[in-house]
Amino acid sequence: MEKGPPSSSTGVISENLAAWIIWSIWLARNQLIFREEKLATQEIVTKAVRLAREWTQAQAAVEQPKALKEISGIGSRCDMVCRSDAAWNSEKRCTRVAWEFLCNGNERVSSGSLTFTNVKSPLVAEGLALLSAMEDAVSWDFRQISFESDSSRLMKAVKEVSNVSDLHGILCDIYALSMAFDVVSFYWVSRNSVSHVDGIAKYVLRNLVLNLV
Repeated sequence: MEKGPPSSSTGVISENLAAWIIWSIWLARNQLIFREEKLATQEIVTKAVRLAREWTQAQAAVEQPKALKEISGIGSRCDMVCRSDAAWNSEKRCTRVAWEFLCNGNERVSSGSLTFTNVKSPLVAEGLALLSAMEDAVSWDFRQISFESDSSRLMKAVKEVSNVSDLHGILCDIYALSMAFDVVSFYWVSRNSVSHVDGIAKYVLRNLVLNLV
């Protein structure tokens, strides 16, 4: 359960909180567009308070925040690993994304899958897969995690903070969510490594497209 607004002792200054409220509204807008899910006002504010508190705590640290170190590719994989992939249909411009959480390399903890419409490219589909996986990881309250994808362009964009026009909004959301973890890292892996989630995404998308005909 989300905690309520913090007291003044948390050190979250008003202008910092205002900025995170605006950001949370932007995230809610994306969720409404891409998932057709509408968040309540209280949910948006609560999320903003949590992000503001975590940001303030990160800035107070003497050393560089761990999340930023790991997003740059420094460090080894965490015990908890998340693999994501996407299947995209160019004719219907829809995609099915899937992901799975693995502990200690092979023990499957959980998995998930979502469908998105009006997706313009396979790269955007891969970005939505990673973003959806990160949102699920936050809901599970995983604190240290490595995300893996077979999209080299996506992983390069994330690590290098690249300005890829198609991914701009998604990358902003990924960076915002990365602050929710104590340690987070991103790795490119071969297609074989994500074969399980790839199979799920393709199977569900195939059935979806057939039903749309």
